[in-house]
Amino acid sequence: MPMKMKCGRKDDQHGNIKKQDKSDYHRYPEKNHREIKKKRHQHHSATINDVSVWKFLKSISNTKILLSVICAIISIGWKIVVFESSATNKIIIKEQHKKIEDFLSWLVKNGSNISSHVTLAEFQEYGGYGLLALQPSGSSKGGDKAQDDEKEQSPHVVIRELDDLFTIPRNIIISADYVLDNFSSNRDRMIQMVTKGFPHSFLVQQDAVIAIFLMEQCGLGSNSKFKPYLDILPQEIIPRLDTFVEEDLLFLNDEYLAKIAREGRERITNFYHDQEFQTLLRRTVMKKFPNHNSTMSCFDFESFHRFMAIVSSRAMVLNGRKYLTPLADMVNYKPRSDERIKSGATQLFTLYHGLNDLDGSITVRADRDVSVGEQIFEDYGDLDNSLYLEAHGFVPDVNPFHCATIEGRQYMFNRTTSGNLDETEKKLIHVMHELGLLRSSLKGDFHYDDGVYDLIPDFCIKQDGSIDNNDALKMLTIAALSQVPELIERCIKAPTKDIMELECLHYLNKTERRRQLVQRMARQKYCDQKDALENDESLLHSLESLRWKEKVSTQRILALKFRIEEMKTLSVVGNITFGHCLHVTELDTYATSSEQNNWQESVSGLEALDNNNNSTLEHKVKRFNTYIESLRLPIVNIKASYIDETMRVGVVATHDIQEGDVYLSVPSSFVLDSDSFTINDKDSLGKRLFDSLKVNTHDGGFDVLLFCLMYEVYVRKENSEWYPYIQMLPTLKELKHKSPLFLDNDIYDYLAGSDLRLRLMELKRSAISRFRAFSKDVGMSRVLGIENMTLDKYLWAFAIIHSRSIWWNGMRHLVPLLD
Repeated sequence: MPMKMKCGRKDDQHGNIKKQDKSDYHRYPEKNHREIKKKRHQHHSATINDVSVWKFLKSISNTKILLSVICAIISIGWKIVVFESSATNKIIIKEQHKKIEDFLSWLVKNGSNISSHVTLAEFQEYGGYGLLALQPSGSSKGGDKAQDDEKEQSPHVVIRELDDLFTIPRNIIISADYVLDNFSSNRDRMIQMVTKGFPHSFLVQQDAVIAIFLMEQCGLGSNSKFKPYLDILPQEIIPRLDTFVEEDLLFLNDEYLAKIAREGRERITNFYHDQEFQTLLRRTVMKKFPNHNSTMSCFDFESFHRFMAIVSSRAMVLNGRKYLTPLADMVNYKPRSDERIKSGATQLFTLYHGLNDLDGSITVRADRDVSVGEQIFEDYGDLDNSLYLEAHGFVPDVNPFHCATIEGRQYMFNRTTSGNLDETEKKLIHVMHELGLLRSSLKGDFHYDDGVYDLIPDFCIKQDGSIDNNDALKMLTIAALSQVPELIERCIKAPTKDIMELECLHYLNKTERRRQLVQRMARQKYCDQKDALENDESLLHSLESLRWKEKVSTQRILALKFRIEEMKTLSVVGNITFGHCLHVTELDTYATSSEQNNWQESVSGLEALDNNNNSTLEHKVKRFNTYIESLRLPIVNIKASYIDETMRVGVVATHDIQEGDVYLSVPSSFVLDSDSFTINDKDSLGKRLFDSLKVNTHDGGFDVLLFCLMYEVYVRKENSEWYPYIQMLPTLKELKHKSPLFLDNDIYDYLAGSDLRLRLMELKRSAISRFRAFSKDVGMSRVLGIENMTLDKYLWAFAIIHSRSIWWNGMRHLVPLLD
C-alpha cells in the first residue's frame, strides 16, 4: 500500500506533543538514517553533552514545525481549490435553476397551462433538460430520506396515460407561417429562397425559415420576446449527422449515411453563403442592429447551423407543418414496449399531441403512466436510428424500430469461391430482371457477370424480422426459391409475366422460407464483423470514460454507438446465441431443430387451449340458456347448444318447428344496438361520443354498434346486461385462428386467381384504415380505456359485427341466440 502522511501533530490529553518512535526515520530516511541508527545503538551508560541534546531536540522540533507549516499551506491551498470549484458549481447550478424558473414563469405569463405534476429539471445524462413528475399537491415536498426510500419501493403514479401535461398557446409557438407573417414584406422572397436552397424537402424549408427568425431573436438579446426560451436552448450545436467531419464518418462506416451527411452539410453551407440569402440577412434582419458588434455572432454560419439543428431536432410535425413548441421540445425519448406498439398501433402521435383548430394552441398528453420523481418520457414513433442520428443528433440505447442494413448483393446468394453465381442463382436473377425488380432496367442482352451484383439493392430489417421495402421482400421471396428445385422450375418456365409473378412470388410456405434466408444473411453479416464489434465496444467504453476529462468527439461516440446497435439488431435477427458464431451449416441445423421444437410446443399448447375452452364453452352455453329462460321471452322454441370444436355453438329446436313457424320472439331491449344501448349521464364524454356516432348511419351504423360492443365488453364487463351473451362470443384467441381479418397476407395467396382473395384483402385494409382513425380519437381512448385501443381488440369487434350483425330498417343489430 502507498504510505500515507498526516499533516499536523498528534497531541496527548494535556496538549503536549507525543514522541513517535521512528517518525523521522520514515520521513527523512536518507538524511537521518545514520545519525538515528547510531544514537539508538549507543550504550545507555554513555554520557551525552546537554548542549548536543538540546540542539538535537531543537532540530527535530524545527523540522516538525516546518513540516506542519508546509502541510498547512498545502491543505489551505487544496481547500481554496475545492472551495473555488464548489463555489463555481454552485453558481452554475444557481444559474441553471434561474433559467428554469424564468422559462417556466415566461410560459405561464404568456398563457401556458402546465399541470401541477409537471416541471422542468436538468438531466445531464440526456444532454440538457427534461420533464419531471412532481409530488401530488398537498403531499410533503421535503427531503425526508425515509419517505424517499418508501417511494422507491412503492412508486406512486401521479400521471396517467392521456393526462394533459401542458397546453402551449399559439402566440409563443414558432412555425414557418408565424415567421412569414412577421416578415410579411419579404414573405414571397423568403419562400422562393428556401425553396431554391432546399428543393427536395418542405420540412427542411420550414427549418430554414424558423432558423432565420431565431437568429433575429438572438440579435435582439434582452429585448426579445423569446429570451427565456432562447436562454434554455442548447448553446452548442447539436451533433446531428451534418456536423460529422470526415474522420467521424470513417468511424460511422456507412456510405449511405456518409453521403447524406456530406450533402446536408453542403446544402446548408451553400444556402448560408448564397448572395441572395446574405442580402436578405443584411437588409431585413441585421439592419436592426447596425451598431451592436456584440450581436453579430448571432448571424454567422455557426449560429445559423445551430438554429437549423435546433429546429430539425426539436420541432414537432403536425399535418405536415413544423411547430417549435417551447416545453414540448424538452420531453426526452424512451420507447414504449407495450402490446399497443406490438399490435401495430404506432402512428399515434396525434393522440398525444393535439393542435387546437380554434385557437392554434398545442396540447401534449402523457403517452404512459409516470410515478412521482420519475422523468417524463415519450415515444417519438417507429423511427430508425439513422433518422435520430440525422435529425436529432443522438442514438437511442433501446429502439425496437431500428433496422439494420443488409447488403443484398453480398449476402442474398451463396456465391462460389470465385465470386460467381451458380446456374440456379443466375436463373433467379433473370426472374428478378423480368419482373422489374433490379435497380435499373437492363437494355439488350442480360449479362450475369458484368456488374449484375450491384443491381441487387440493400434492405433494412428490424429485430422482429419485418422489412418495409416491398421490392426487397419480392426479391428475397425469389431468392428463397434456391433451396426448392421443383418450385424453381415452375417459376422460370412460366409462359407469361403474370403467371411468373404468381409462381415465383406466391408459392407455398414463402414466408417461412424467406425468413430462413434472411436469418442466414443476418448471421453471415454479423459473424463477418464480429471482431470489429468487440473492438467497437472496447473503444466506446474508453471514449465514454474520457468524455468528461478530455475533449472527446461526441460525433465519434455516436458513430460507434450506431455501429454497435446495428450489430445487436443483426444478432437478434440471426438468432445468434451468446454472441457465438457457428459455421453457417451448424447454425442452420440448430435453427431448424429449434424451430421444429417450438412449432411442436405451440401445437400442443393450442390443443390444450382448445380442450380447456370446449369444456368452458359448454358451461357458458348452460349459463346463457338459464339467462334466456329467466327473461320469459314471448316465443322461444330454440336453445343454444355446444356443437363441436369447429362450429362451436349453434341452436337446436326445443319443440317441433314447421316451415313458416315463428321460433323466436324477443323485445327490442333484448337486442344490442344503438337504440337499446344507454350510457350513464355521469360519463358525459362517453355520452357525447355515442350521440355523435349515432348520427352516422353509414354502413348500417357500423361504427356506433362497434362502440356499443366495445363499451359493454371492456368498460362494463361483468356488469353488462348482455354479459351472458358476450361471454359466449368467440374469443380473440379463437378469431386469430379463424377470422380472415387476422390472417397473414401470405395465406391469401392460397386463393390466388379467385376474386375472394382480393375481397378479403380489401376488407382487411378497410378495417385497419378505420382503426387508424378510431385510435387517434383522444375521447375514444379515454372512454374505452387506452389499454383497449389495440388493433387486435378492434379487429375482434370488427369481425364480430361484420359476421354476426343482422340488418333491418337499414341498420345493424346484434341479436343474442339468433346470431
